[in-house]
Amino acid sequence: MNSKPHTEWTQLSAPLLLTVSIFLACLFGIYTRPVGFLATLWPANAIMLGLLIRRPQSGSVLGWCGAAMAYMAADLLTGASLPKAVLLNSANLIGVAAAYLVYSRFPPDVVRLKEPASMLCLLVSASAGGVAAGIIGAT
Repeated sequence: MNSKPHTEWTQLSAPLLLTVSIFLACLFGIYTRPVGFLATLWPANAIMLGLLIRRPQSGSVLGWCGAAMAYMAADLLTGASLPKAVLLNSANLIGVAAAYLVYSRFPPDVVRLKEPASMLCLLVSASAGGVAAGIIGAT
């Protein structure tokens, strides 16, 4: 029995799940925002960070490229200009990357949410991501 197709599917399913989830979450955020404003509720970044943490195989180059395309596609399909979409989605991706880099430095039991301090570490990581995204988005 050849296990290679199963391995290939596993390597593709996590990035595909990430891409589809981000696209749908972006559409949710876009369609629930007040006209002419940025979204008040933006679950895409939290979902992406959660999937990167819980399914590390989604953090491949394919996963990151798929997420970037999902962010851009959602904005462009809903009428955003290309410069605005590039700027905002760069901020989103940099924010998620910063949070992920901080969180992945914690011990494995913290990352797996098995320690009481896990939530505090997640808060620190999310704050780092928010600061990084804010610096880019402020332009």
